[in-house]
Amino acid sequence: IGVQRMAARNAIIRHLPAVETLGSADVICSDKTGTLTTNQMTVRRLYVPGRAIDVTGEGYSRLGSLLEAGSETPVSPDASVSRMLTCAILCSDARVRYAGDADRLEMIGDPTEGAIVAAGLKAGIDQARLAQWAPRIAELPFESERKRMTTIHRLPESYLACTKGAPDEVLQVCTRVYSGGTAAPLTDDVRESLRRVNAEMAGRALRVLGVAQREFAEIPSQTSVDTVEMDLVFLGLVGMQDPPRPEARDAVRECFNAGITPVMITGDHKDTALAIARDVGIMTGGAVAVTGSELSRMPDDELDRIVDRVRVYARVAPEHKVRIVDAWRRRGHVVAMTGDGVNDAPALRRADIGVAMGITGTDVAKSAADMILTDDNFATIVAAVREGRVVFDNIRKSVQYLVSCNIGEIGVIFAAILLGLPRPLLPIQILWLNLITDGLPALALGVDPPERDLMRRKPRGRDGSVLDRASSVRLIIYGAFVAGLGLMSFAMGLGWPGPIDASPDNLVAARTMCLMTMSFSQLFHAINCRSELGSVLGVGLFANPKLLLAFFTSGLLQLGIVYLPGVSRFFSVVDIHGARFLESVGLAAFMLVAGELVKALSRVRRAGN
Repeated sequence: IGVQRMAARNAIIRHLPAVETLGSADVICSDKTGTLTTNQMTVRRLYVPGRAIDVTGEGYSRLGSLLEAGSETPVSPDASVSRMLTCAILCSDARVRYAGDADRLEMIGDPTEGAIVAAGLKAGIDQARLAQWAPRIAELPFESERKRMTTIHRLPESYLACTKGAPDEVLQVCTRVYSGGTAAPLTDDVRESLRRVNAEMAGRALRVLGVAQREFAEIPSQTSVDTVEMDLVFLGLVGMQDPPRPEARDAVRECFNAGITPVMITGDHKDTALAIARDVGIMTGGAVAVTGSELSRMPDDELDRIVDRVRVYARVAPEHKVRIVDAWRRRGHVVAMTGDGVNDAPALRRADIGVAMGITGTDVAKSAADMILTDDNFATIVAAVREGRVVFDNIRKSVQYLVSCNIGEIGVIFAAILLGLPRPLLPIQILWLNLITDGLPALALGVDPPERDLMRRKPRGRDGSVLDRASSVRLIIYGAFVAGLGLMSFAMGLGWPGPIDASPDNLVAARTMCLMTMSFSQLFHAINCRSELGSVLGVGLFANPKLLLAFFTSGLLQLGIVYLPGVSRFFSVVDIHGARFLESVGLAAFMLVAGELVKALSRVRRAGN
């Protein structure tokens, strides 16, 4: 049932035990792009040495224009801007196509690259024409280690290598910078200036890419990183924004209320990641951010010491995710980790809950995961954790109900033996009692709606049990009440507090009273079990209509075996009327009062601790 409910909320469970484990998760390590953000990248700012340009428009649309930075004055792209955008588009694998009209575009491929292609259209640069003018003949794919990619194109009279990637990594392989129509030496002062611009753009929550190029008279005999990605000319920076999902802030807030620590893991620049983390509420007082390079130099014991305070990991490689998961798990936490790439599979397997992206995720990541998000949404993970807690709670309610009822049935038999009384229940009556009380009510508790404070409780932890010490004590007390009420009803049927009359007719009537009291007391106890410590009035008597249906159905069945002549003989019971009926049902109803007393004492004891 829990799996079906999760599927309706865009979370596909691949391994059934993951439903229960989700309920105990206290750390969620999430990717940023597409999970905490909308994955609708839009280029917001272009920078070429000495000039910044704002870009308007939303998403993958050609509607928009280029403006002087900080003003509303439209500008036409000069040679520097055109050269940078041309190189960035040539170095992109994404494609855009028209979706029904001349302005609305549909992106195919990586969202970051799609945003670059859309920005080119706003500047009057068409990707299809570029591909004809400069066809691609080779490429050096993106690698997480070097954080850049390069494509090689044939021009009419030469060859052109186009590189884009993390600005710091691109600058490392550049020796010149394109400025004022010429390529000038890239001095240390210019490098520092470009780094400051990069930091300023990242601080505005922009994801920044550096763009560079190199022309060849002849293509190298071996196209490798060492022969191509060297002595490049730096062209500029492209800043794009992927806004946070509107529901991400509420989901992060719900995590903190539920005692769950959200952690952002991204390949973006540290400043960009921090801006988004602050926007959605992940960065709280005392929280810190760590980069992948810092993580690589950090020994495990140091990571273990600070992992509780780290909320953002920036510029990380896939192998870093494994270290992050291991550090949290060594501290005793239950970790959910998201991933979408082939290289994320080891971290997904290592985590207690591996979560793969259904839209952008690879088949390898999905096969390694316990859960797949069909909408790639962080809020869906939180909803799945909530559902996991509901499932665990309902398992707990059903187990406590069934065990306490069976303790009551065993208790009433043994108490009668110890007191020298006749058997209060016959075997067929015990079987019937189990059938009507262990059947429908227990199933109805399995679909009980969540309690109001469900996502304000702390996670139960890795070693949390369905029956902990406190709940075990309570179910024994409940079982004792069920047994005591049944025994009292039986004794009253025999004549207590007066002389005991165990004549055959009176004994049958007394057993009928005991059966009625125990069956109805267990049905009333099912209402008690809807909340472990909360009052029956607090959880709402009518919040679970299935339980009410089970209560009345089982109650009518019990009345049927007593008052239908043919059936009553089979169960060895007789009609009871008047005082005996009221005594039986009245004693059973006391189970609600007993439940409220036990819960009140438990709340007082917990508050005292």
